[in-house]
Amino acid sequence: MNKTFISKFIFKQLPKDVFYLLKKIEKNGYQCYVVGGALRDILLKKKINDIDLASNARPIDIKNIFPKTIDTGIKHGTISIYFRRKIYEITTFRHEDNYFDHRHPSLVKFVSSLKEDLIRRDFTINAFAFNPREGLIDLFNGLEDLKHRLIKAIGNPTERFNEDALRMLRAFRFASQIDGKIETNTFLAIEKLAYLINSISVERIREEFDKILLNNHPEVLLNCPLNPFILLNDKLKKTKRNLFAFNLLKKSPHNLVSRLVLFYDLMDFSLNDIAMILKHYKYSNYTISRVNLFSKYLSFAIPIDKIKIKFLIKDLGGYDVLNQLILLKKYSIHHYQEKIDLSYLKSLHLDECIYNISDLAIGGNDLVNLGFMGKNISLILNAILDLVIAEKIPNQKENLLAYIKDNF
Repeated sequence: MNKTFISKFIFKQLPKDVFYLLKKIEKNGYQCYVVGGALRDILLKKKINDIDLASNARPIDIKNIFPKTIDTGIKHGTISIYFRRKIYEITTFRHEDNYFDHRHPSLVKFVSSLKEDLIRRDFTINAFAFNPREGLIDLFNGLEDLKHRLIKAIGNPTERFNEDALRMLRAFRFASQIDGKIETNTFLAIEKLAYLINSISVERIREEFDKILLNNHPEVLLNCPLNPFILLNDKLKKTKRNLFAFNLLKKSPHNLVSRLVLFYDLMDFSLNDIAMILKHYKYSNYTISRVNLFSKYLSFAIPIDKIKIKFLIKDLGGYDVLNQLILLKKYSIHHYQEKIDLSYLKSLHLDECIYNISDLAIGGNDLVNLGFMGKNISLILNAILDLVIAEKIPNQKENLLAYIKDNF
């Protein structure tokens, strides 16, 4: 496939608004290009999200050209154009130097050359540029690497990773996205510099790691040199068992909680390990509580007895949660052979039962009227709920109040 054909293909995929912005900037005497991930995704025939622009125009120049702009990162040459209810980031061609923390440059120098701007980027498949006049610009053989699904650092990989250590994890994220492999010298540099990932904030590591789990090929994590640092152990190797586990993982529900639960399950992490890792990476309280809950009960066998199932549902927090747990078991390396009779569970009409105090036919005010106060109200309601779940008392107001009068 020649570049002329590819350029025409890209032209058809980009929104017309982008060409308007490019043309307006060029009419004012500046160069401007679409750059980065949007072009990679177009070439992979994937949906494009954010479209980034690069130009030799300075932020002040862009402000003079467009009436609505946002100072996104003006210190580093980035400004956002607000146009027809969409935001387009545009960054001045720049050269970065003196990375004081293996992540942030202490020196940003604006340059006039597109090549100087592209050479500072991370991987060849992310260093494309395009505008309608020149077509696709591929200075680092990115098309060939993309054809072979190869993740290759631009220039010297050791220098690229010393500049920004997060690029090492991003290499695996891109590999998980395109079913790619990491070029030999790039991989060797990651092996050598893996410890530098400790200089990156846990939030940024978490973001990249989560994307890997949610991509189509999370198995790139097998034998990843970063594992001892980001997973806090070195247990994840490319074995038949782990390959099978990742195959299950890829087919599992496409949500973060499910993927984390199943990943920690295949890693044989203890509940304490899981809780510690989730806290270390500053996951949301919701994610932490759900992952901890499912991880705790993933090894529980679903009981056959109706009353025992109902108490399990109470502990889980609802009938819907039981269904999620059963689904997760289907994709668990430890429990995939466990047979659960779904038709039997359905016949029990568990979705019609109650599992929460709020669903009782009585409430706190009813107990106050009977003369109960303070903590006793909560204790009695919880006891009554257990009796209703155990089917020892019907959930009817008269029956519940009569029982309380006789027994409390």
